[in-house]
Amino acid sequence: MTLGRFLLFLVAPCLLLAQPFAGRRSDGAAILPNGWPITPAGRQIELSTLPMTIALHPDGKHAFVLNSGFLPPTISVVDLDAGSVTAAVPAPGAWLGLALDAKGERLFVSGGSRGSVLVYGYADGRLDRLAEYSAVEGPLSDRDFIGDVLLSSDERFLFAANLFD
Repeated sequence: MTLGRFLLFLVAPCLLLAQPFAGRRSDGAAILPNGWPITPAGRQIELSTLPMTIALHPDGKHAFVLNSGFLPPTISVVDLDAGSVTAAVPAPGAWLGLALDAKGERLFVSGGSRGSVLVYGYADGRLDRLAEYSAVEGPLSDRDFIGDVLLSSDERFLFAANLFD
């Protein structure tokens, strides 16, 4: 082994350790996975992995965020005045679709590969799962994936989008 390779072997780990790790810094900035720093505007609220969709409650003080990253999917209930998550409720299989009724009492969530729609009730600051409805006919196949939901303006119909059929 040459002296140059030996020095590289010793120095390379030190250079790697000197690189900043991805995540939030104490000054409010963040380091992206590629090492670039960013300083977001406004106030940030830490959520779970991959926040995909947000629905604002009619009171303007709460929001529901669907998280569908590498951790099991959840719905974060966010108190916007306090700037904190007050609850994280499991949402099995959920993916992208989130629809809230006009009164803010019912939340509909696409069930992804479960081929279903999840229904939650919201009252007194609590989000509870009420039901899960199949959105496909017959046995579930690998082409059944409910990726989005939409509540009609008169709230009589809930549309569920099967992404592959």
